[in-house]
Amino acid sequence: MERKTVYIAGLGLIGASLALGIRRAHPEIEILGYNRSEESRQVALKRGMVDRVTDDFAAFAPLADVIILAVPIKQTIAFIKDLAELNLKENVIIGKLIPAGTGMSMYKDINITIDGEEVDNEEIE
Repeated sequence: MERKTVYIAGLGLIGASLALGIRRAHPEIEILGYNRSEESRQVALKRGMVDRVTDDFAAFAPLADVIILAVPIKQTIAFIKDLAELNLKENVIIGKLIPAGTGMSMYKDINITIDGEEVDNEEIE
């Protein structure tokens, strides 16, 4: 069976958390990541969240079986327009993450631990 590929656009708190969850539950899946920030891309690679990264959104989209948009809504709209112009795999699944409750003050100072090491929230934004 062909190895499946998930492409996560946006490696901030939500996208990185999703990548880690996929990695832990399905280590056989190739995870590709997009982020504008070089620092965020390098953190995602260093921590093993993703297999490869890019700062060119269109670069990995044609390789993906699933594309997850974990970016702000205005950027999501632009990316959907970009995706419409690309030669994507047949039956590719595209989804947008909508974080519920993230604006609530009780989540403001949440601590994140990855592989037993506490991560600074700013580090993965």
